[in-house]
Amino acid sequence: MLKSLIKVGIPKDSLVPVMMLGIPDWDTGVSRAQKLCDDIGLELYLVHSDEVGQLLGVAGTDWAGNFKKAYPESDLEVIGTLAVQLALSHVARKFKTNLVVTGLNLEDLLAESFYNIMRGKNILPFPVREVDAIRICYPLYRCPKRILDGCYPKYALENYLARDRSHMYWRAVSYYLSQSMSTVLPGIEFMLIDGLQKISTRNAFEVKFYEELGFSAEPHLTTEEVTKWLSALSGIVKNVA
Repeated sequence: MLKSLIKVGIPKDSLVPVMMLGIPDWDTGVSRAQKLCDDIGLELYLVHSDEVGQLLGVAGTDWAGNFKKAYPESDLEVIGTLAVQLALSHVARKFKTNLVVTGLNLEDLLAESFYNIMRGKNILPFPVREVDAIRICYPLYRCPKRILDGCYPKYALENYLARDRSHMYWRAVSYYLSQSMSTVLPGIEFMLIDGLQKISTRNAFEVKFYEELGFSAEPHLTTEEVTKWLSALSGIVKNVA
């Protein structure tokens, strides 16, 4: 994606590639990310796990390990997705911008939308959404993952082999649907993503800023729920029922 941004005319010196650390299987990709940045001539900015803990409001803790213990039936990608958003927003503010660009692709956004629909929730807006005054852009929202994997097949294979298995059945089903529907009816994925995109901007998923957390989350969270979440990430609560 970095090469494409430069090719369409975005000055290279205005780009800051960022990688967040703290999720074990994701961390194995540092060398791959570093190589891609070196090839372009950009310096990879790393947000280390301890800094991510501060952004999550639980500084000095093993936030990823504590999450896994407290929510054994969940996936680390859940806390990882939040941590990535916070890390990217943090770096954006540090460089005095409110714009973040991420590489979520067609299947990622289909799966995210399907999972929200399954739970009766509105769809998160795309290809641009604003969270806590940061505009997050998804320029690859109509790009199938197989095309992206084909750009760097060796790196893509290494990434898949390093991944932790999913524990969330319906979340996994959402990804399975998004990646397999084109084999049944080619082209349906593009019709769906375009339709979901229009719906997402009309009935956007709402968020609320929580002072206790330091970031926005689903509305209507109780003080007890927020406290339980922070206690879980801090390792105080060992298992959240």
